[in-house]
Amino acid sequence: MRTWTALALTGFAATVHGFGVGMRPRRQRMTMAADDGRKSGFLPQDHFIKDVLTVRAAQAVNYYSIEFHDETKVKWLDEFMKETDVRELGSTQFIYRLLKTEPEEVNIKKMRQMPRGGSGNNPYLKDKGVAIEYTVLIDPMSIARKIMTVRAQIAKEWMHDLSTIEADNAEISRFYAEKQKESRGEGRAVHHMVYDADDPFVTDSSPYRSKNYADLKRVLAKDAVTSAIEHLRELRQTPVATWLESFAQKFAEKHEKDSDSLQGHEIIQELLESNYVMLPSRNGKLRAIEPDKVAMLVMKHRAEHAKAWIEACSEVESDHTKINAMNLEFQYRSASEDVAAALAEQLREEHAARRMRDRENLLSGAASWWEHMEDFEVDDTSA
Repeated sequence: MRTWTALALTGFAATVHGFGVGMRPRRQRMTMAADDGRKSGFLPQDHFIKDVLTVRAAQAVNYYSIEFHDETKVKWLDEFMKETDVRELGSTQFIYRLLKTEPEEVNIKKMRQMPRGGSGNNPYLKDKGVAIEYTVLIDPMSIARKIMTVRAQIAKEWMHDLSTIEADNAEISRFYAEKQKESRGEGRAVHHMVYDADDPFVTDSSPYRSKNYADLKRVLAKDAVTSAIEHLRELRQTPVATWLESFAQKFAEKHEKDSDSLQGHEIIQELLESNYVMLPSRNGKLRAIEPDKVAMLVMKHRAEHAKAWIEACSEVESDHTKINAMNLEFQYRSASEDVAAALAEQLREEHAARRMRDRENLLSGAASWWEHMEDFEVDDTSA
C-alpha cells in the first residue's frame, strides 16, 4: 500500500497532462508534440493521432476528478502515465494494461484544521489541527473505462472540428484574393471566422476543446509542410523543396517565442504574401519559385492529413470494442486458471484425504488382525 501526504496531493506537476502546480485546469497550458518519435510516412499514421487522443482523454478525466476534489485519482493516473508511456505502448496496449491493473489501496495522511473561534491560520491558536489518516481505493478498470468514454467523445469532436480544415483553407484563399484586390484599391479585405454562424465551442463540449482544435491546426500545418517537401522531392523539384524547407525553418525561428499562440494558418498566409524568388538551376538558368503555388500545395496536404486523422478518429469506437474483447478474454483466461488451480488443489486435498483414509483403514485392519491373533490359541495335543 502506498502512502501519500496532503502536500503530494496539492503540489504535484503532471508533465504528461500539462497540469501546473496550483493551477486550475481551465487555465493550464497544454502542449502537443508534432513528432512522437515514429516515422509517419507520406500521410501520418493513425497511431499518432490516437495516442494524442488518449493523452487528451486522460487530461479530461483528470479535469473532472479535480472538479470533484478527487485529487488522489489524479495523482495515481499521473504516476501511471509516467511509468507507462502511451507513445511506447500505443493506445490499445496502454488502455488494456490499465484495465488489467489490480485495484490498489492508497493511504492518505493529512492535517485537518480545527480552528476555535477564528481563522485556522491564527498564530495564537495552539491547536491548529489534528492529523488524520484514511485509505482510498483506486480502481484502474474504472479509470480506464472513463478514459475510453471521454476518448470516444473527444474523437467525435475532432472529427467535426477537423472537417472544417477545407473550409479554413478556402477562407485563407478567399482572404488572400481580397488582400490582392485591396492592394489595388479595390475594396477592403475582411477575415471571416469559420465558425461565424455555428460555433461548436459554445455547446456542451469536453474540456480544452478549443485548445485542442488550435493545437491540431498547428500540428497539421507542420506535418503538411513536411509532407509537401517530401512530395516536391519525389517530383524532383529539389530547388523548390529546399526553398520551402528553408522558409519553414526561418518561420519557426521567427515564431519561437509565440509558437503556442499560432493558429496553424500563419505559415500559409506568409507563403501567399511572399514575393517570387529567382534561383539558379543546374543548367545555369534562373528558376522562379512561386510561393503562392507552394502555399496551395501545403493546403492540399493539410486537407489530406485532416482526412486521415478523421478516419483514424472514426475507428476509436471499434478500437474500444477490441480492447474490451481483449480484457474479457484475459479475465476468462484468468478465471479459468483460477478454476483450474482450485480444482487441482481440491484434487490434491481429496487424494491426501483418500491416502489418509487408506492408511487409517490399513492400521485399523492390522490392529484387528493382531487382536485376532492374540485370541487364537494353538492346540498342541492335536499333534
